[in-house]
Amino acid sequence: MSVDEYYNDAFYEDQAKLSYQSAQIVLKYVFAHIVSATSLLDIGCGTGSWLSAATQLGVKNILGLDSSSSVANKLMIDKNNWQQTDISQPISLHRKFDLAMSMEVAEHINIDFHECFINNLTQHADTILFSAALPYQGGTGHQSENWPQYWAALFSEKGYDCYDIIRHNIWNNPEIQFWYKQNIFIFAKQSLRSSFNKRNLFHTNNIMSLIHPEMYLWAMARNNTEQEKQHNRDLTYYLAITEGQEQSRKEPISYGKEFENKF
Repeated sequence: MSVDEYYNDAFYEDQAKLSYQSAQIVLKYVFAHIVSATSLLDIGCGTGSWLSAATQLGVKNILGLDSSSSVANKLMIDKNNWQQTDISQPISLHRKFDLAMSMEVAEHINIDFHECFINNLTQHADTILFSAALPYQGGTGHQSENWPQYWAALFSEKGYDCYDIIRHNIWNNPEIQFWYKQNIFIFAKQSLRSSFNKRNLFHTNNIMSLIHPEMYLWAMARNNTEQEKQHNRDLTYYLAITEGQEQSRKEPISYGKEFENKF
């Protein structure tokens, strides 16, 4: 199946709706607390939803790269700020950006080209916002899902530290899609470590692979359409608990009996 058959108009329409709101919230935090970006590169930009959100936050110098031609008539950014190119192959733009990002894209890249893909990011920015699907997360055209430690090792080979400094700030935000809340990290060149430390931003060597409750509940139900109603109930209950709604404590759901002695 070709790239354009996988990533058709329907795929990008859904992707844009789901990602723009998340991007507004995440990027507002990133720009306020991590990097004050005036230029931004998005590799695997899709419709440019994250770039569009960035422009709304004041970033004027943007560029999006994507492999699929299907996105060309769905762009949320000026077409002059977009290029169709094979993002799994070496890219050289002969310039650097304040921030590069790749949001839930790496899992779409054949594993043989992962090192090249990471190099495309590190070649163009010293600070990188990165999110990639975990094993068994699932999604359209996924072919190489992996754990955060795997991606961190590839970045480390390029001289980049891993900063797990976003997830705990957005973990319970219901307006952000769970895959971002679960998978998002900052990777920054090791030469920036002292600058980050001065702002109380510290790299981590103990990278945690965390499964977000929203993904867990979705994964439990996704292979059985009859469980959709139960999934909706469970997700509503989880969100109510995290928001501290009093009714959720007065009428808790009791879990466990259905799996008794199943281990």
